[in-house]
Amino acid sequence: MGYKIVQTFRGRVLFNAPLQDVFKLNLWLRTAERVVLVLKRFEAETFDELFDGISQIPWGDYINKKGAFPIVKVRSNKSNLFSLSDIQAISKKAIVSSLSKKYGTIIFEEKYPIYPIHIYIKKNVVTVGIDTTGKEGLHKRGYRKYVSTAPLRETIAAGIIISSNWDFNKSLIDPFCGSGTIPIEASMLAMNIAPGIGRRFACNNWPFFYKYQWNFELEKAKEFIKNIDLSIIGSDISSEMIKIAKLNAKSLNLHGKIRFEIKDFFEYIQIPTESWIVTNLPYGQRLKIRKNKIIRHFKEIFENNKDISLHFLSDSEKVPKIFGRKPKRIIIIYNSGLKVYLYQFW
Repeated sequence: MGYKIVQTFRGRVLFNAPLQDVFKLNLWLRTAERVVLVLKRFEAETFDELFDGISQIPWGDYINKKGAFPIVKVRSNKSNLFSLSDIQAISKKAIVSSLSKKYGTIIFEEKYPIYPIHIYIKKNVVTVGIDTTGKEGLHKRGYRKYVSTAPLRETIAAGIIISSNWDFNKSLIDPFCGSGTIPIEASMLAMNIAPGIGRRFACNNWPFFYKYQWNFELEKAKEFIKNIDLSIIGSDISSEMIKIAKLNAKSLNLHGKIRFEIKDFFEYIQIPTESWIVTNLPYGQRLKIRKNKIIRHFKEIFENNKDISLHFLSDSEKVPKIFGRKPKRIIIIYNSGLKVYLYQFW
C-alpha cells in the first residue's frame, strides 16, 4: 500500500502511516490479521522502567473516561521482564495512573467503547499499542456465514493466491473448495473488492476518529470495485459443502463470477491451458483418502496439461518425493496453529 516499513518481526510488520489511514488499512489489508496503533516504543529492564514508560503515554488523548482498556495481548521474548501476568498488571496500573491525571479519578467504569491494549517486549524493547481492528481479526471478512469442519483462514487463502501470481485472465480452479474460501478470495482480489468492506472495526467506535472519515474510505472502496469477467471454478465431492460455498458467495453478490460444482477430485483429467490450481488439500481430520494418491494425481494433471501453475497446502513434508520433482518454492504457513506447507509448481 506504499507505506515505508520500519522493521519486521516474526508475524508483525512495523511501518509509518498517517493516523487517519487506520480505516483504510483495516479495509484493504488482505493478509494481515490486525492493525495495531503503536503509541510508544522504549527500553525497559525493570518493572519500574516499564511503569514509567507506559504511564508517560498520554492515554487520555485516546481513551475517554468511560472507555474500557483491557490488556488483551502480552508477549515477551528474550527480555528481563518475562512474567506475562506481572507485565499485564504493571501496565494496567500505569495506564490508570496516566488517565487519573487527565480525568481526576482513579476509578474507571470501563464500559464503552473498548480499546484493546497490546504489550510486546523483545530484547527489552517494549512496544505499546491499541488494537484498531478489535476482537475479531481481519480474517473475519463478514461473508462467511457458513463454514466447513476445517476452514482455511481468509487471510491465508488471500496470501496463497497473491503468492501464486495468478493471471486474472486465466482460469483458477480449487478442486477441494470446501466452503468456498479460495474461490471467493480470488474473486475479491481480481475485482478489487476491499476485504473489510462487509464489517466494522473497534476504531469505528472511538471518538477521536470521525464518522465521515470511515464513510469516505468506505465509499471510495465501493468505487474501486471492478466488474470483470472471471473464470473461477470451485468443486468439492460434498454436495453440502457446495451448497455452503454458494451461500457464502451470494453474500458478496458474486453471481456469475464463480462456478461451484459437485465433483470428485479424481475426475480432473484435462483442464484449460494455462490454468492455475490453488487449493487446500485435505489433512488431519479432513483426510478421508490417502494423501499420497492425491499428490500422485496432481502430478498426472501437472504433467498431462500444458502450462499449469499448481499451488497447494499440505501437512506432509514428503510431497517433493511423492511428486517426483522439486517445487519451485515451499512456504511454511501456520493455519490455526497447524504447521502446513505451501507447495508451488510451475
